[in-house]
Amino acid sequence: MPKILLIDKGTSSVHNFKKSLAKKKYVLTHARDIKTALRVLKNNEVDMIVIDLDNPSAIIKSAGFRESSAVTPKIYLLGKDGSYEKTLWLSDKYAVPVRGPLSFTEFISWAEKLLNIKTLQEENSALRAEIKATQEKIEEISITDDLTGLYNIRFLNQSLEIEIERSRRFGSIFTLIFMDIDDLKKVNDMFGHLTGSKVLIETAHVLRENLRMIDIIIRYGGDEFVIIMPQTTKEAGFLVANRLRKMIEESVFLKNVGHPVRITASFGIASFPVDAKDKEELLMIADKALYHGKFSTKNVVFGAD
Repeated sequence: MPKILLIDKGTSSVHNFKKSLAKKKYVLTHARDIKTALRVLKNNEVDMIVIDLDNPSAIIKSAGFRESSAVTPKIYLLGKDGSYEKTLWLSDKYAVPVRGPLSFTEFISWAEKLLNIKTLQEENSALRAEIKATQEKIEEISITDDLTGLYNIRFLNQSLEIEIERSRRFGSIFTLIFMDIDDLKKVNDMFGHLTGSKVLIETAHVLRENLRMIDIIIRYGGDEFVIIMPQTTKEAGFLVANRLRKMIEESVFLKNVGHPVRITASFGIASFPVDAKDKEELLMIADKALYHGKFSTKNVVFGAD
């Protein structure tokens, strides 16, 4: 049921339409001055405003009125000579000037046009918000690993480009850690791939709980993970990797599903710009360090030569 606020001295043509508006299921609220109008606007949701005062410029100049009615459709009832300044409505994109007196048919025609515009604007706003939320969800899905909820390899390249640019601009160092779970295949062979997937999920949880908010954790694929540590030297990266290695070694996985297992992990480390001049070289060096550890003792941390 549309709500109309009428601001006048009690003498406008709209005033005579009260009964007819009620039959049309319009609700008409009356205000004789700007103070009353502001109170109505504060306490009620108004769909449209009709203004017919001796001095409408006093209303327009009211900051409170402009703020309260910024997106509310308005009809300005002009005098017979239409002498009110155009600046009164030109600055309000939701207002139209109409020369009075109005017939009921004319008023309803204008009211319906403005209310339809308001409805369309609200629907468009809701649609834009829905589209934005959908786009954000699609973007989130496109950079998120389905199994672990960590970032995926798509996000890796984007993050590395950002960190390399930051390093070159500010002369900072960041460290990249490659991590691989040792012998996950044995868990898969013994308990099945579903159990192996649960190990990956719990490993992701360990990484989240033991790294900083600014560190970027990525599931690289299979049982491999990549950690990007901004503003971190290689020496600090070694300390973090060893701490993670011990945490994984000492953790009991799958306790809640009846297949408690212990695993270990190997780590390879490289830093930018100390070890590499671009992202491809950085990934290659860290990966090489990881596999140097994998094919030696496992459960170890190796750095770039």
